[in-house]
Amino acid sequence: MAAVLAGELRPITDPVLVVATARAAHLIAGVPFDEAEADRLAVASAHVSALIDAARQADDRAPRAVPVPRFPSQDHSADQPPSAERARPAAEPVILDAYFTTRRPSRRRARMAGIVGGLGALVIAAAGTTLILRDREPQQAEQPAADAECGLGATGIDIIENTPQLFDDDEATRLSPTLDFDQMNGSARYARHQDRTYYWGRAGSDDHDPRSGGARVRWSTPEGPWRSCETVLAQNERGYAHTPAIATTIGEKPVTVQVCLWRDDPRRENCTAEISNGR
Repeated sequence: MAAVLAGELRPITDPVLVVATARAAHLIAGVPFDEAEADRLAVASAHVSALIDAARQADDRAPRAVPVPRFPSQDHSADQPPSAERARPAAEPVILDAYFTTRRPSRRRARMAGIVGGLGALVIAAAGTTLILRDREPQQAEQPAADAECGLGATGIDIIENTPQLFDDDEATRLSPTLDFDQMNGSARYARHQDRTYYWGRAGSDDHDPRSGGARVRWSTPEGPWRSCETVLAQNERGYAHTPAIATTIGEKPVTVQVCLWRDDPRRENCTAEISNGR
């Protein structure tokens, strides 16, 4: 707790440390810790990772030459930040564009948000505040190689093509935040099927200003390339277009997944953080 408040994010971003803590807490409490619970924690952690990325990018966008505004205050000690610092407005959510959303360098992958609600909320708030206030050097995005075809290396029911026939969106768990932007709306979801966890995405468009686009789910094993499974949304489609559902283990190897929503004209794409759990 002290380390996180001091700006050290390892206690909430190191999966080994967080999983060990969660399992130990369940063991002490005499409560089972099953794979479904681990999946839920991994999704919560993905949300934390997205918040961390947004905070870093807000820092990078801030002009370095503009001084921090200072307002009159009383009795500020040398190590006490002025009230203007504490009252600085939070950065607005960031819509990420095109391939630059998929592979940012030096990103720390957070997996677990914690198992105690109150403690977890405090840790997340402290981590986000620390990242916004800390000075960081801008990072330059890299252009990744093109994704391989969807089914490369998959067999059997590793990939489920007919997602709406096997999964009910309303009964699945939706990741937050959604992928909505402008006229496009969509989300990433996950559910269990035959003792396996599957992720998929869906895409839709506003009725009053319909646009074409689609959704895709990207996946990769530790040593393999990224593969992309996409589904196109026609401009006259008033329902949702669903991507194939991807299992979190393929060929007995853990899989990292990422779900994206795009619009054709003008081209724009919004993606979730990369989710690595291998459950």
